[in-house]
Amino acid sequence: MDDYLPFIGIWTTAVVTVYVGSLRSLSVEYLFQDNPELRDGLMIQGKIALIFPAIASLALLAYFYLWKYLALFSTLYACAAAIISIIFITEPIIKSIFVKYFSGICKNDVGKVVYYIIVPIAVGIVVMWLLTAHWTFNNVIAVSLCITILSLLRVPNLKILAYLLAALFFYDIFWVFYSSRLFGSNVMETVATQKAANPITVIVHSAPKSISLPNSITFCAYEHCSSLGLGDIVLPGLFLGYLCRYDHQQYRYNY
Repeated sequence: MDDYLPFIGIWTTAVVTVYVGSLRSLSVEYLFQDNPELRDGLMIQGKIALIFPAIASLALLAYFYLWKYLALFSTLYACAAAIISIIFITEPIIKSIFVKYFSGICKNDVGKVVYYIIVPIAVGIVVMWLLTAHWTFNNVIAVSLCITILSLLRVPNLKILAYLLAALFFYDIFWVFYSSRLFGSNVMETVATQKAANPITVIVHSAPKSISLPNSITFCAYEHCSSLGLGDIVLPGLFLGYLCRYDHQQYRYNY
């Protein structure tokens, strides 16, 4: 049973992440109605879908060959993306609590007070991740990134989405199972498991010198660890999120 605990943790986290991301995409859809330009900017159009596997392959090779030059930048970028994602996810939750229970105290400054709370929380989670390199903080950041992507990213129709899923399916097969024949080692595995530079060591010398980027969800229990890449959550999540929004739209029109 102990061997299965990491798998149960990963499976549960992935399902909850896709569920929450799909529901959050519904609320974001109302915001897009007032700002269609923003929606168009986050739409994966047909031309982008066609070349996306090639772009992803070039990015993968860049990280494979140039990792020592990109490691520090990747960590800093991950920190910024993590803070923004955590704020994006927690803002409506904290705001609803304040509006319901503390609106009389804060009055018209609810928005400012909420940001005074969630910004330190987001920064604190990222700092703890850098200080400890523990997989729990890594998972919090990874889940936040997934939910943010699922909430904001859009696909215009099922045809493009089906093509994108099929193309990335073969992309995965090649880079996981056949890349070692051309490049001498498994490119996908190498990139996914590489450690990045930890910038906080400049201030805190006892912090880990290197750190795993939040590109996967990891669970460890009784010396058994399992990981699931974010792409394996986001891509099926885009499909389920599209279906969720479609069902919601049909229900509104018909009922």
